[in-house]
Amino acid sequence: MKILKYIQLNRNSIFNIATLTLIACLGYCNYSLEKELDKTRSMMYPMMREVMDLSMMMESFVDMAPEEMRRIAVQAIKEEAGK
Repeated sequence: MKILKYIQLNRNSIFNIATLTLIACLGYCNYSLEKELDKTRSMMYPMMREVMDLSMMMESFVDMAPEEMRRIAVQAIKEEAGK
């Protein structure tokens, strides 16, 4: 009877140690991934800012295009009329 109790106690101890080891490993993996995610996010924000700046610049060019085309057309017409 004492041997069965000892075996049962030993199984519980092994199970507890294995469970705690697994929890520790998962915690470390979670910490490592969180650290890598923060690093990736910190690299992403400057790129997003650059994309937004380029987008606004392109939008301003598109807004200026009809005005610029009209000015060039008027200048070309004046040159043609002068010939």
